[in-house]
Amino acid sequence: MKVYSGSEIRNVAVVGHNDTGKTTLVSQLLFDAGATTRLGRIEDGTTTTDFDPDEIERKHSISAAFAHVEWKNTKINLLDTPGFGIFMMEAKSALRVADSAAIVVSGVTGVEVSTERVWKFAEEFGLARIVIVNKMDRERASASRTLDALQKKFGKNVVPIQMPMGEEHDFSGVIDLVSMKALKYAADGSGKFDAIDIPAEHKAAADEWREKLIEKVAEGDDTLMERFFEQGGLSQEELLDGLKREVAHHQIFPVLYASASHNIAGHSLLDAFVNLLPSPEEVKTLDGIDRKGEKLVFDRRPEAFPAALVFKTFSDPFSGRIALFRVYSGTLKSDTAYWNTTKDHEERIGKLQVLQGKQQIPVSELKAGDIGAVAKLKDTHTGDTIAAKDHQIQIPSVQYPEAAIAFAVEPKARAMRTNSAQRSRASSKKIRRSASRAIRKRKSSSSQVRDSCTSRSSSPSCTRNMESTSSFIRRRSPIARRLRSRQMHTAGTRSSQAGMGSSRIARSPSSRCRAVQTSNSSMRFSAARFLASTSPRSRRGFRTHGRKASSPGFRWSTSACA
Repeated sequence: MKVYSGSEIRNVAVVGHNDTGKTTLVSQLLFDAGATTRLGRIEDGTTTTDFDPDEIERKHSISAAFAHVEWKNTKINLLDTPGFGIFMMEAKSALRVADSAAIVVSGVTGVEVSTERVWKFAEEFGLARIVIVNKMDRERASASRTLDALQKKFGKNVVPIQMPMGEEHDFSGVIDLVSMKALKYAADGSGKFDAIDIPAEHKAAADEWREKLIEKVAEGDDTLMERFFEQGGLSQEELLDGLKREVAHHQIFPVLYASASHNIAGHSLLDAFVNLLPSPEEVKTLDGIDRKGEKLVFDRRPEAFPAALVFKTFSDPFSGRIALFRVYSGTLKSDTAYWNTTKDHEERIGKLQVLQGKQQIPVSELKAGDIGAVAKLKDTHTGDTIAAKDHQIQIPSVQYPEAAIAFAVEPKARAMRTNSAQRSRASSKKIRRSASRAIRKRKSSSSQVRDSCTSRSSSPSCTRNMESTSSFIRRRSPIARRLRSRQMHTAGTRSSQAGMGSSRIARSPSSRCRAVQTSNSSMRFSAARFLASTSPRSRRGFRTHGRKASSPGFRWSTSACA
């Protein structure tokens, strides 16, 4: 995949109240940009960012997910977030690493509780905001009612840059107030559209709203204000440049209209992301903390030292724990050692990836401003900073509020606790008795072989006796056959520390088996201790066998193939 610079990247967090169509909107953008071959739907469980089985079953997002599209030589990183209040911290963590927020509002219900919460989060992080009024094709959808609610709650800076062509079942496209063109979409959900002249029934309203938009843009720049009074208006280029500047300065919050389920207005949304929203390079500096705990400011340039913030970790059934991070400065490269400044230890980065839902796409490097992922980090978790060892800076992470309520699970009655403890003790006694019986069965045979082999360990009769003893053990000791190599190694170490005999680890040259060898006396004690401290399930798949000793005296060895 192509490596993008900061000026060619847009990091957009798609946030809003639940059931406003955020995940479907992301699927629409992926489909319209050619990143997917079909329009994913929540009802079918085919959306890219709701890939968890629980999300598919419940038909709503539970955690934040990542996807990206390439549109007009620009990479747009989309962070799809849940809208339920109990998962709102997922939205906050996504907003922490984004440069702008696309706040999705239903054209039916308007401003809701989570809409206000994510707006405050965006204000807290100083993000540019764009409002998308979705579900304009639904019954009781109203563009005017929704716009009034938005301006009443968030102020007059909420300004539409589009007008819907129809409402409810008649919604067929949008009118772009910047280019003054009507975009009429096909009704088959393909996303195809025709740019036509504004219909006569919408011309007067479009001229009125464009006039308001120009006045709002000209208010923020004296030069544009003078030109507005001299010429009576602004050109399309002047309007677009002024609009982008006002959006970056949080003076205008553009409003756009769409229907994600019918794939209407997806292309205009992608154009707005590229043309209006700020790139990571437009924010030149970032606050951080040095090793002494003092605040400092560092550059976000790709040429600076590398620094990245891990904002989310999740478990993948095939790749293990995956860490999602945002590169704030420098360039992160694959197969390179960096420093975890939060935990103060070295962390080696393996293959860097970018995610498309659950799909992992390898990349060689990620430059400042980009978002990526890496699997199987040793000791790096959410909120940690990865940086160069000679420039150890720590980036502030998301501060999560304390839980309002907590629960603990315990037995309902005291008798249940007592019974649980008694069952546990009885199980331990049963394991110890089984181990003792196995040791006693081995003891008589092993003593005879040991006595005869102490002085003539290399004689043929000694070898045959040891082989017969090995066959007896394999045939008569099922518990001993179930020892695990890793746990047996632990048992041998314990016996050595207790002074019951020597132990060492040996690897057979003819197989992949790893063996723990101990003296005959210590083997009996260590095996008994091991068998008494483990469950039958954990002892599955192991065998015990006799082996000719390489030094005087007979030795037992317990091994298992890895």
